[in-house]
Amino acid sequence: MEKYRDNFPLPKSYSIGEKVRKIVGIAGTIGSGKDVVSHYLAQKYGYIEIIMGDLVRDLANELKLEPSRENLLKLQKRYVEQFGREYWGKRAVEKIQSIASEKIVVNGIRRIEDIKVLKQAFINDRVVLLVIDADPKIRFERLVKRGREGDPKNFDQFLLQELAERETFDLEELEKIADYKIENDGSLVELYTRVDEFVNKFGLF
Repeated sequence: MEKYRDNFPLPKSYSIGEKVRKIVGIAGTIGSGKDVVSHYLAQKYGYIEIIMGDLVRDLANELKLEPSRENLLKLQKRYVEQFGREYWGKRAVEKIQSIASEKIVVNGIRRIEDIKVLKQAFINDRVVLLVIDADPKIRFERLVKRGREGDPKNFDQFLLQELAERETFDLEELEKIADYKIENDGSLVELYTRVDEFVNKFGLF
């Protein structure tokens, strides 16, 4: 891993007392169900949610930028170029350190460095990477239903957005190093069952 720039030192290993944190990093394609899984972990298992995209949106608000998907992608890229690829992972570490909870889910892991920084900072804790995916047409239909600002209006736009994210982020590499992967092509009940299986497999309850 590359070192941080001098003014952004690598965060130190951190734990809360004698207790071991359980940190789940979630990565996945657009519309794959990352938010649904994150909310489920929070509601059923008591995890505190950290949304990587919110860290970028907060910065956009500070800079008085419209939080469109295009602007957020450009902002992420600009800060990575300025401060290194570990920048957003470090921001997530700082957020986790400010939370007095043993269970944290970090939704929106997008770079290899995001998860590497988390594992290094919390080397004495349990850090697990979960990747979620689904068929592209299913994912597009989900985006249309949720109707979030900035979501694509047609399938061609969806494919262009996905291409832009794949060119900017490390999804394929994250899939290769993932501890667990869920194919979310079925019903909500089936997704919850797969998440429960994941939680039980890694002792994350």
